[in-house]
Amino acid sequence: MQNSTIAGLSVEAALAVPLPPPLKHAKTSIAKRMVNLGLQILATFKNRSHS
Repeated sequence: MQNSTIAGLSVEAALAVPLPPPLKHAKTSIAKRMVNLGLQILATFKNRSHS
C-alpha cells in the first residue's frame, strides 16, 4: 500500500517538473501515440463483438 502511494507521488512530481521543449514534445507525442493505440484496440474489439 505504501509503495503505491510513493509511486503516485513520484509520478505527480515528475509531471510537475517543467521539462525542456524537446522532452515535453516527446512526452506529448508518446501520450498521443498511446491514445491512438488505445482507440485502435477499442475499435477492433467493437468490430469483433459486432461480427
